Amino acid sequence: MDPQKDKILKNFIKHYQKKCFALTFCLVNKDQEKAYKITVSCFSDALRKVSFLNEKESFLVEYSKALINECRELRTLPYSAESNSPNILHIRKKTLKSINKALYLLSFDEKALLLLRDQMYFSYDDIAKVFASTESSIRSSTLQARLHFRKKIEEVLKNDM
Repeated sequence: MDPQKDKILKNFIKHYQKKCFALTFCLVNKDQEKAYKITVSCFSDALRKVSFLNEKESFLVEYSKALINECRELRTLPYSAESNSPNILHIRKKTLKSINKALYLLSFDEKALLLLRDQMYFSYDDIAKVFASTESSIRSSTLQARLHFRKKIEEVLKNDM
């Protein structure tokens, strides 16, 4: 590879590695080792499918497709409500704990939809490409996932009182 392309590739990887790892980490219930292995595998799959020189937007779509396909088959780990950060205020810890419990109760597809749309800011069209679905179906599914998430948060809060 010529030095210019090598530099571009290194910058491309540097730009996307944290986003990709963060998304993977959430979808594998915060198992760092599993997230690392899956991120590397899906990253290389996506790079083979798109030209990183021209198609940066389609890279994230291809990465997400590979990730969704790989993670959907995984068995999830038991939920851990403990926060490892001592710097978070007690009330904030309790709120985060409730949100994490509610997220754990969602299906894989619901979590993936919410993460792609609300955390990664994917367009509905891009999410539709990831799930091989229509944009209107994705809009509807995302709305249903949000409503289900809200219901689960309410249940968790009610049970924690």
